[in-house]
Formats: sequence, C-alpha cells, structure tokens
Amino acid sequence: MQGSRRQVISWAVPLLVPGFGVTTQTPTSDLQTRIARLIESYSSQGDHLTGSEVDHASARWLADEIEALGVRVTLPAFTFSRVVVDQAELQWNGQRIQGLPLFDGGTTGPAGVTGRIGGINTDAEIGVVIASPFPTHPGLAPLRQARQAARHRAIIVVTDLSLPPGGIAPINADEFHKPFGPPVLQVPNQHWPVLQQAMATGARLTMTIATHRAETTAVNVQAEIPGRDSARPPMIVMTPRSGWGPCAAERGGGLAAFMEILRRFRAEAPLRRVIFTANSGHELGHLGLKRFLSEHGALVNGAHVWMHLGANFAAAKGREVWLQFSSEDWRRRVLAFTQRENLVADRDVPVGTPPLGEAKDIAAGKGAYVSILGANGLFHHPADRWPEAVDVATTARWVSAFAGLAQEAANQP
Repeated sequence: MQGSRRQVISWAVPLLVPGFGVTTQTPTSDLQTRIARLIESYSSQGDHLTGSEVDHASARWLADEIEALGVRVTLPAFTFSRVVVDQAELQWNGQRIQGLPLFDGGTTGPAGVTGRIGGINTDAEIGVVIASPFPTHPGLAPLRQARQAARHRAIIVVTDLSLPPGGIAPINADEFHKPFGPPVLQVPNQHWPVLQQAMATGARLTMTIATHRAETTAVNVQAEIPGRDSARPPMIVMTPRSGWGPCAAERGGGLAAFMEILRRFRAEAPLRRVIFTANSGHELGHLGLKRFLSEHGALVNGAHVWMHLGANFAAAKGREVWLQFSSEDWRRRVLAFTQRENLVADRDVPVGTPPLGEAKDIAAGKGAYVSILGANGLFHHPADRWPEAVDVATTARWVSAFAGLAQEAANQP
C-alpha cells in the first residue's frame, strides 16, 4: 500500500489544526509516564497503513519494546495484494478534487465515470453522502445500501463535517478480498460547499478511480508468557496495531494496555500461558488476525478467554467507551475491575449482541471474549495525533482496569 500511503499523506491536515491547539500532557504516575512515552512514539511514526514502510518500522519498534522487557518476540509475516492508487479525483468546470477510493469498492478505469451529482439513493448518476468511519454513523447504512444495490454509477463520500477540515477519515475495507459495488471516492469535508453548489446547478462531474494491486507483506507482533501450569487453556491478549494515519488515540490505548499486561506477567508468571498478538491488517478486513487464526484456529473456542484491546478508549475528544462480553460471567468480571477505577462505560453492550472490532471474529467461532473499544471525535482522521488527541490520565485508569482483569483471568483455576 505504499503508493496509497503517499497520497494520503499529501492530503493530511497541518500539524496545527484550527480549533485543536496543542495541549500539555503532564504524567502524574509511572504508568502514565509509560503510556505517554509509548503513544508519543507510535504517533510520531506516521501513517500506519498495513504493509507500508511505517507499518514495518512500527512492528520492529514494538518488538524492541517487548524485548526490552526480556520477552522473546516473533514477527510472523503474511502476504496480501495492496491497493496502489494511480488516480482518484473529481473534475468538472475546471475544478478538481483529489480523494481516496474505498479499498473494497469498484474502479472506473482511466476514462472515468461522468454524470449528474445528487443525494445518495436518488436517481443521480453520482450519489453523494456525508459519513464518518465509525460503525454507528448515520451515513454508513445508506452508503452500504447504495453500494449493494448499485443504485449509482459512482458515489462520493464527504468526510463528516464535525471533523477538522483538510483531511479524509477513511472507511475501513471490510470486504478487502471481495470488492463490491460502484466506485466510491472519499473527499475532505472542506469541499462540501462546492459539491452542494454542483448539486444545486445540476453540474455533471467526472470521477476517475484507477488502481492496481501489488503483492507485498505485513507482519504481526507476537509474544508468549509461559504459565505455571501448561495443561490449562491459554489466555489470548490481542490488539490491532495498523490503521489510517497516526492513530494516536485510536490505537494508543490498546498498545499501552498490551504492554502493561506484558510487563505485569513478566514480573510475576501467571498460572496459565498467555499469548500476545498485535496485528496488522485491521483496516483491511482484519487480515492480521485472520493470519493468526489460520495457524491457531483451535484457540478460537479453545482459549480460556480472548482479551480484545480495541480502539479509541484513549481519546481526548468525543470519547465513548464500549465494553463487550461473551457471557454474563465475563461481564461481571470486567465491571468489577472498572468499578475499582471508578470508571463507567458509555455503553455496556448486552451479552449476545454481535460485537464490533476483532471480537466479532472470536464471537463467530463461539469463543469467550472480553472487549474494550469506542468512539473518537478524530476517528481515522490525520488529526488523531499526539498530544492533542489523547487523554493520558483516563487512559491509565482503563489500562489499569484491564491489566488487573488480565491478571485475575490468567490466574483463574
């Protein structure tokens, strides 16, 4: 995805975003200091797209962090066909807007698609919708409906107007291996007024999305802490480590909890074996987790529990924290530790509700899981960077809760 990574960077917001001034993070504990250092390092690396140079360098960085604790690390690789963007733009009346295609949508070829622009699910040849990548955003359902029905020859997605101008908040390619529907171009929200004018005047736009695929590799970062009783089913701790952009708040909390749990088990060996996997491929249909499951499929429902350290609970802006569980017993255990930290989730997802994030792959295999993730006011946006996007103090409390839960679960008879 190296070619597409360069394009996304060319559209990134400036380091100082209007309305998002630099904030000061002042750690007040050793845990907060570790979290701040880790997230700052991760955010500074750049755009964490799967298989990019940054993604590979970030894997090595995380491996070094783990090895510094005295834990052996492996970097199992997987191959995939990255999307290389050759052209992705709108043109009309001498105007041009560059964008980013959906990586699981169609293409136009070099000639492009020309037609009248109009609201999504109307009779316009090119539909337009405002959306953000968070799964509950109201623009996503009509977008998916229009894609499945092929109601338009092409679709434009304008990044939600609540996000800072000057950048795209890309939508994940959940069907990366099975692209479907018409070509879809994602564009920054500062272009919304001119697109509104084009709709009002009945302008005809030409969308061009030309891409090709190139074979490449990405890696997961895996480690293991031996248990005192090797006969017991292991516990799995997993977190995604790739995404669109710096991902400071999106991925930072999960990585911080991942490392804190490792640190605690390195200091005091658990009863049962604990397997850690930090996976690339999150934004491309969970490619890295699928690679892990292809080799360890028996663990889906054979592990004692999967701990999914998901997105956004480190966010300073627009944070919502959701907790997901496979059973009432695991719900009770999670809430016992969050209550100790005086934490209340914004959404305690009812048991039996299909989970979001990587937990859904475990639920599909009927495995036991606990999961933390949530919303972020800068989700997938280039402005999700250190320090503005991160609330270190609150992150530390969530990390402490889940590290305590991990210790209890790994020592459960």
